[in-house]
Amino acid sequence: MRPIALRAVILTLSLIPALLPAQTVNVPIGGGTAGIDDLKLVQLSGIEAKVGRVADADAGKPALKVAFTKADEPRRLLALEGVPAKSAEGCKALVARYRLSLKTGEARLALVAWDASGNAWYKTGSQPAPDGEFTDGRVAVGAPRAAAFNQEPALEFTWGDIERVWVGLVIDGAAEGTLELSAARLTDEPYRATEPLVLKIADAKAWGIGQDPAVTSEMTVADEGPDGEPCTKLAFTLPGGKHMYLVPSMNLPQTDLEGYSALEITYRAQLPPGIQGLLLMLGESGGQFMVEPLPPPSEDWVTMTIPFADFKLGGWSKDDNGQLDTDRVQNVMVGTHGVSTTGGQGLIEVSDVRFVP
Repeated sequence: MRPIALRAVILTLSLIPALLPAQTVNVPIGGGTAGIDDLKLVQLSGIEAKVGRVADADAGKPALKVAFTKADEPRRLLALEGVPAKSAEGCKALVARYRLSLKTGEARLALVAWDASGNAWYKTGSQPAPDGEFTDGRVAVGAPRAAAFNQEPALEFTWGDIERVWVGLVIDGAAEGTLELSAARLTDEPYRATEPLVLKIADAKAWGIGQDPAVTSEMTVADEGPDGEPCTKLAFTLPGGKHMYLVPSMNLPQTDLEGYSALEITYRAQLPPGIQGLLLMLGESGGQFMVEPLPPPSEDWVTMTIPFADFKLGGWSKDDNGQLDTDRVQNVMVGTHGVSTTGGQGLIEVSDVRFVP
């Protein structure tokens, strides 16, 4: 064989692994191919529960069925414990096939991962669990949150250290219902969101306001958004001639933004002379990322969609890598800043904030 032809064959063979689709990692959580065979009910305070097995629950497949009652209002955890079949290194999500029948209360899928020393990390689903039919639910676990009781608070999460996993529900409010679980696994399959994650912004108490001492402001809620929808109304007064800031902030649900690509906001705003636009930011624990140029004022309702790539680290802020990490975003901020030439009053109204695929 000629040298050129031989080199071509070697090159072709070397490319084959790159051309083949990557093998998906799937780790059953509790034994058996479906990951439920060896799951055990965890007895936790605040919830009365019992577990049984249903032979033909999900299109001929068996399921564990947990009947539960919860009498009080605070959030409680309903959990089944399993030992993953192998290391879940590289896994990005919990995937559970389940059916929830809930008479009262609200529930979200949840996962808690434990190491041998009793340190725990947890994540909850971004949306309330649907009621009535078997569905495939997912909880992103790329950056789970450390439990407050951890003996080593600074210890970083790694699947290689995890010995056992709880899978179940976090339940808010008094509740009664059943959870049927026919499959539970950890996977490295990337998540693609199919619907927006809408934030519940129409609650003035959900917003904390940071502002210069010279600024006065008041946030209220009124049914004055597009088509009479609820909206927040931030009325404020800025003095002139000096840099001022006004930054309302709302914490996000305990989730990350895997599968989403942009923030979408519907607003209208009247700003004092010299103020260029809205200060729209996403916050991590160590940094604040802002949109530039600033979203402009508008007398009419306007909807803007801002890709995550357009959020840049604020010049006053610090971050480990200088980039927005969507699995670490903790809050959203909608306010304003700058130097007003003469000072004056302003009004920022927001009817909708959501994350979109």
